Amino acid sequence: FLVILGLLLFVTGIGITPIENLGGPPVPYFEWQILLVLLIIGIAACLSRTRFGIKKNWAPLLIYVLTVFIWCSQPINPGFTATPPRAPNFEIYPFSDPLFYAQYAQSALTGNGFYWPEIPSRPFYDALLTWFHLLGNQSYPRVIFIQSLLLAFFPVILYLLGKEIGGWPLGVGLSLLTIFRDVNSNNAVLLANNVTNSKLFLSELPTALFISLAMLLLLFFWWRSIHRPVWLSALIGGVIGVAVLIRLQSVVFIFVAIAMTFFMFSDRKQWLINTLLLVTGLGVVVAPWFARNYLAAGGFVLDNPLSQTMTMARRWSGSWGNEILPRLPGENDAQYSNRLTQMSIKSFLQHPGFILRTTAYHFVDNTITSLLAFPVRDELRSPTELFLPQHAFWDLPFTSERVSRLVINIIFFALGLSAAWRRLGLIGFFPLCLGIAYNLWTSLFFSSGARFIVPIDWSFHLYQFFGILLLCGFLLSFTKIGKESLYYWFPIPKRVDAFSPSPPSYSRRNLIGIFLVLLVLGGFTPCTESVFPQKYPPKPQEEILEQIGVTAEPGEIALYGRAIYPRYYAAGDGEPETAKLGYEVSETPRLVFYLTGSAHYLVIFNLDSPPEYFPNVSDVYMVGEQINGYFSPRVVFVTKGGRAETYEIAGP
Repeated sequence: FLVILGLLLFVTGIGITPIENLGGPPVPYFEWQILLVLLIIGIAACLSRTRFGIKKNWAPLLIYVLTVFIWCSQPINPGFTATPPRAPNFEIYPFSDPLFYAQYAQSALTGNGFYWPEIPSRPFYDALLTWFHLLGNQSYPRVIFIQSLLLAFFPVILYLLGKEIGGWPLGVGLSLLTIFRDVNSNNAVLLANNVTNSKLFLSELPTALFISLAMLLLLFFWWRSIHRPVWLSALIGGVIGVAVLIRLQSVVFIFVAIAMTFFMFSDRKQWLINTLLLVTGLGVVVAPWFARNYLAAGGFVLDNPLSQTMTMARRWSGSWGNEILPRLPGENDAQYSNRLTQMSIKSFLQHPGFILRTTAYHFVDNTITSLLAFPVRDELRSPTELFLPQHAFWDLPFTSERVSRLVINIIFFALGLSAAWRRLGLIGFFPLCLGIAYNLWTSLFFSSGARFIVPIDWSFHLYQFFGILLLCGFLLSFTKIGKESLYYWFPIPKRVDAFSPSPPSYSRRNLIGIFLVLLVLGGFTPCTESVFPQKYPPKPQEEILEQIGVTAEPGEIALYGRAIYPRYYAAGDGEPETAKLGYEVSETPRLVFYLTGSAHYLVIFNLDSPPEYFPNVSDVYMVGEQINGYFSPRVVFVTKGGRAETYEIAGP
């Protein structure tokens, strides 16, 4: 079947011929990492027969500790989404998408919510970042450390998930490779922009964490439990709801779960009950955020229209730029989102062929790149690149000439898929179905590859590494361990394609308890937005000017609040590969920062030299002109920790 699909792709060229905006390659594992993981599994298998073997119950704790140790021992490599240290503070600050999420967190800490009444992107992750910044005392390395303590559960979940599908060797291999891949991703920021890892304020890894947790609960507790408690269905829906509040694409999990369980359960009454609880759990978690947005925007909207709805409307109309589709006068977020949706529908009715064809290209690209984390190199420039590559393994596009290099990965994938089918029947296909559905949703926005597949590409790697283990089992079939492995992975077919498990156990107390937990999860984001006191309430212009000690000139206004992420750019300097206002390469020397508090502004301060003292999260009082898109101050008074400085633009 995979061969037939490959031939169709080769003949049609879909996904393997260049088109505009096709996604980039994934961050791969290295060959030595795969071999090392296989060696560790082999040693563990041998030790398990002796008194030196480690009890498998300790494996999750050991994996967690190892993850935290390795991830936190790596330096933070600055790149596009976490810019290199610059004057005046020479600190790493977030940029691009991470900057948006951090701004929402900083706004909440000042008591002004997530830019209320604006609808923030990735709201649950914004709430997490708010507490990370509070606990980390606004230090980027400390915030990353706290974030890593949460994300380190991801390899643990993959261990448990792999163990359930293919035994402890698959679980150990999948978790160790995930640990290594984050290290590789941290190093890859020196080579590419569109990558994600635990040291960046990006939403892909948190999404992967909660999606994999929902998958684990579904496989391990729901389908495999003898006396299945019915409240677990609601819990699974709630975990999916959290993932939806991080990345909207995660909602496909619900549809895949409902479809798969329809074929799994012969008792339709049980299927219906569990489906209702699944959907209810999701609804309980997202309902508080819907309510918040209804109050803020006057309509039902879940995510910032600029995040995905505008992207779809713009790209479906044929534009590949980053221009902002403007709002109409008096248009709120709900109306704006609805208008963008209508624009998308109109574009589809006018150009269905273009949209479906482009979606197919991105979907195939998503699928192919999901398989390419297992290394496919164009060349090896030096032996040292086996351990620390200095260039991408391959460049876009993934042309037909490179298809042959993908064959070995497809063989591993097919072997692993066969073993999962032999062991678990339709259950073994669930991770694959989820990966396909998620990639298809992402493709609808004409997005593919690179970090966009990270939330779900582990579901493809699971089968690939399973196939590698099987191949090792065949090669070692002359040994006792090899024979036992093959008997375990390839048992006599006994699939369970439809079954009627024992009736679910009902407990009113447990059901009430789990819904209270879901209400806490759902209320976490809106409560985070409102729990902090307002630090910068509105003040009269005269009071702000009095603090600065100057008089406003005609056309000027006075502002005050908290300055975050100040960066100074000399003449001819700027962030590479960006056209963002204030950060692009310019001949004007300037200090760029954001003001948050009762007012929110991008501030571009035209200073000839970097300020001697301008700390992050300091209090600032300014007077200047409000220009389209930013604020241009004439005088800035900055203070923090008892020290204060005043900076003024020299007159003509």
